[in-house]
Amino acid sequence: MTTKKTNLLKKGTSVFSIILLYVVFSINVSAQETAIPTYNADSSELTYFQNQRLRKIKIVNFPEFKGSVSHTKWYKNSTPKYDNATLVPDYTLDTLIPSSETIGTTSYFVVIYFNNCACQSTSNIKTIKVVASPQLADLTIKSPSKLKFCENEPIEALNLNVENYAHVTSKIQWYVTNTPNDNSNGVPINEANSQSLVPKLQPNNTRYFYAVMSFDKLQKVLTSNVVGPLLVHQAPQADIITELSNDKTVVLNKRNVINLKGKGGETFKWFQNEELKSATDDNANFYISEDAVIKLQVTDKNNCTDTASLTILYNNTNQEDNSLLAKKIITPNFDNLNDALEIKSTFKDPIKLKIFNGAGLLVYQNNNYSNNWTGLDNNQANLPNGSYYYSVEVGSIKESGNISIVR
Repeated sequence: MTTKKTNLLKKGTSVFSIILLYVVFSINVSAQETAIPTYNADSSELTYFQNQRLRKIKIVNFPEFKGSVSHTKWYKNSTPKYDNATLVPDYTLDTLIPSSETIGTTSYFVVIYFNNCACQSTSNIKTIKVVASPQLADLTIKSPSKLKFCENEPIEALNLNVENYAHVTSKIQWYVTNTPNDNSNGVPINEANSQSLVPKLQPNNTRYFYAVMSFDKLQKVLTSNVVGPLLVHQAPQADIITELSNDKTVVLNKRNVINLKGKGGETFKWFQNEELKSATDDNANFYISEDAVIKLQVTDKNNCTDTASLTILYNNTNQEDNSLLAKKIITPNFDNLNDALEIKSTFKDPIKLKIFNGAGLLVYQNNNYSNNWTGLDNNQANLPNGSYYYSVEVGSIKESGNISIVR
């Protein structure tokens, strides 16, 4: 169908432009021509669910043309074309309510017929898509790999299966409940409005979770399945007990065997300088001939773990030590015991100190060192625990080797 030009205006009258409600399109109308009516559904969202009541398509200012308009005809087509369109019965005025009974795409346009001439004006085409309504069973929470966690491990996120609703505007709200299989009486979780949720759980408290998805335009609400019970086990508290001291750093004088006892778990693993020494009992003996770090890893009945450590500073006064370093390990926990690296020097020459990490990168340098390095890098940030390489120069004396940081 095509737009025909006609002279409908008498002298002294004005030309009215026909537009659609909500969306106004720019139309160029020359003198002695009728305006082409244009329209749009009253939202930019033109996708609807099957059997949803669609919003009206309406020609604004139609009453101003009522005296010159004979009638209107609305047409529909399976393609966005004028040719071979089908008349929509029972719609002869300015408003059309499209049908949503059939799934698919339908294009609409309107033709206005005038009284004073055998002429007509045809609108542009507007296309509306109807999709299948979602089913309640489609909204599900994907099964997490596990439901029980330890206090010191990250909790796995819960994820909604929302692929079926990617084309539809919706809102999501997550809920928490104490009751299994109850997705109606939960408490809404603040700021939990996305398809994923990382549950916040207190140790030894069992909780269940579900989500609700609402569609404002559809006026429909979908509720997911309930996932749970989710539980966080309280982590064990590993501890190393020694008869020498209650501190985390022990100085061992003239003694090369130490007995340590562990507590806090069901099973125990003992390490000396990262090397496994025992994996059987809650107590173990260690032969000490140099500075050492003892670590204890405990595991409880829920397979949750914790680690404790003890630093042993070996002080054998009978052993000749020509090293510039007083100790090749520092424990910068600020208990006034071995917090900083001490370099023994009676020379007047400045002490030049360099510290390198395991990759060989220079992380600390001081050309006038004064026994105040506590494991910081050049930017005054804490270096990680571990082994480092040092280089010291005092006048003509040079020394290098390994040093450890243990906090």
